[in-house]
Amino acid sequence: MKFIDIDSNSNKVKINAIHCHEVWKDAMNKWRSYRGSMMWRNQSGTDYLIHQTAKIQKSLGARSEATELIYRNFQIRKSELSERIKALKINREKHARMCKAVNANRVPRMVAAISRRLSEFPVLANKTLLVGANALYAYEAAAAVYFESDKMATDDVDVLWDTRKKISIASVEPRGFIGLLKSIDKSFEVMGGNKFRASNKDGFIVDLIQPENRHVIFGNPSSMSDFPEDLIAVEIKGLTWLLSCPKFTATGIDDQGFPVDITVPDPRAFAMHKHWLSTRADRNPDKKKRDLEQSQAVFELVNDKLSFLDFSDNALRALPLKIRKSIKIRTDLDFLI
Repeated sequence: MKFIDIDSNSNKVKINAIHCHEVWKDAMNKWRSYRGSMMWRNQSGTDYLIHQTAKIQKSLGARSEATELIYRNFQIRKSELSERIKALKINREKHARMCKAVNANRVPRMVAAISRRLSEFPVLANKTLLVGANALYAYEAAAAVYFESDKMATDDVDVLWDTRKKISIASVEPRGFIGLLKSIDKSFEVMGGNKFRASNKDGFIVDLIQPENRHVIFGNPSSMSDFPEDLIAVEIKGLTWLLSCPKFTATGIDDQGFPVDITVPDPRAFAMHKHWLSTRADRNPDKKKRDLEQSQAVFELVNDKLSFLDFSDNALRALPLKIRKSIKIRTDLDFLI
């Protein structure tokens, strides 16, 4: 699995799209403070300023110069942001068409949709990573390259949940993680016999995985909610290493041409973890071959394009020394041959 540099025109189109995406995100973040409406409500002969959203009604006080100013500023700023978002929406759609025209639209639609949905909620964004082959889309986006292989194409995604600190997403989605998936595609269902796995009508599979917990004797079924039909994360050895290393976020372009932020394991940790998987005797031979290819590709990518990332960095010390030694710095690539 090799990679090629993005040509200068395609890269310029991609960069411009991402710049617009950043401005749009900023506008949307500011918009959150202006959700709902403000109105005057008379109670017992006195007008009170009420801020109403879908969930709450809050009184900001009786009519006065101060509350009149709050009311006027709210209306003016909300109108300004509304116009700004409308203009940015048109601009984003223009950039999306251009990204598709230069074939910069790499990230599969469902992978992008899941990544976006997770990022919408801090309680999830801070505790989840996309792992496996789909992480390659983040690495190539950061390095301005395309991996030269159809082995990136998968009909599944692994969501790694950091269960070291428990969370509940009931306030986000009362039906838990399966509810979140259904909000993307209502055909998602938990697969019988595999409570950690859900699939949709097109056969796209989502696995919810967690690091192995050695301190639990009788098992540790983990669900993000109390919903009885929710997914239960399956424990997998070695995942604590990925969670203990730095996170890595890059902006790719989805198949519709729109930027999407993808949070994945640090590429150095990914390369070392994949190399470790490729040496395991209990690993499926086909998967071991792919693990080694992906390890090699990301190792070379880091050294060639992301050289500011050092394999000897102390931030990687969560990985066992034996595994860190299995990756040789670019002056010695024997293990790749």
